Amino acid sequence: MQLNRRLLLKHIAVITGGALLLPACKQKPSTAAIPLKNIQLNADSEAMLLALSETILPTTNTQGAKELSATEFALKMLDDCYSPEEQKKFMEGLAQFESYAKESMQKTFVNCDKSQKELLLTTVELKKGNKESLEFFYFTFKKHIVQAYTSSEYYMTKVQGYEMIPGRYHGCVPLKKSVNAS
Repeated sequence: MQLNRRLLLKHIAVITGGALLLPACKQKPSTAAIPLKNIQLNADSEAMLLALSETILPTTNTQGAKELSATEFALKMLDDCYSPEEQKKFMEGLAQFESYAKESMQKTFVNCDKSQKELLLTTVELKKGNKESLEFFYFTFKKHIVQAYTSSEYYMTKVQGYEMIPGRYHGCVPLKKSVNAS
């Protein structure tokens, strides 16, 4: 009988611990995973920025923004190299972009499908009546996403075919006789 009581107490302890731990496992983190000094992002904004960078530079037969961590690069550039006024303008534009997506598509940018995301970005790029901070946000973020891609090791070695200066050495190349030479 004593063995069954020990087993029962053990099971009760495991079930109670699991019941206490389960709600903590289901909660979505409210803070961003990318550590920044000056900009405060929440998890939803970070997810939206990841989706935006993947829409700007999608993965095709070459690596995209997600594989090259272009979002982290863009956010670090913004956090380290921009003034507090520009950072504030960027964050205002981020909020305006998300509300613009909700207005246009009746859902968040993250929940839009690929064609809706592309249509949204096309309208942001072509529309002249955008708010200044929305345009600042979008074009600044896009600039740094492209910069992260074109300065990555992958792009320089696999796509561009980068060669160190002075280029290839051609040591044994026959010279042609000049026509004007006497």
